[in-house]
Amino acid sequence: MSRGPHPGDEANFEEAERAAYTAAAGAAGDVAEGALSVLRDPSADPSALTPASDRFWFLAAALRGFYEAHGGLLPLAGDLPDMTATTDLYVALQRLYRAKAAEDAAEVCERVGALAAAAGAPAAVVADEAYVREGCRNARFLRVLRFHDLEGEAALDGTTRG
Repeated sequence: MSRGPHPGDEANFEEAERAAYTAAAGAAGDVAEGALSVLRDPSADPSALTPASDRFWFLAAALRGFYEAHGGLLPLAGDLPDMTATTDLYVALQRLYRAKAAEDAAEVCERVGALAAAAGAPAAVVADEAYVREGCRNARFLRVLRFHDLEGEAALDGTTRG
């Protein structure tokens, strides 16, 4: 018995049923709290950027701008989930995903360049396209871990080094 409008689509319906739990885990546009904490970090505020700011913060500020401009969505990573499809349809969809990911990364790269110019930082240093593309691809996994240097740790626990 065919469940869909097109006979032979049973495999797609079965696949959708198997993956239905992912709908409860959040939409593709949901951003993990760790990534949101990076976007909200004061160092990712465009007004906080200086020529001495690490290129990571220029990327984070550009991603923040993208996120705000696109209704809470991060750039598309470009990974196409595995699915039942003909080779032609899968390859066509894969091309669309990759094209959209490249478009999103180009927009973020432009944002990084504009932020660098506004901060007086050399655009060539901060707007490394490969770095920005990789940052867009992994934006949903961003985290910032801050550590103290050894002197700072010693000061925190009350010991001194002699």
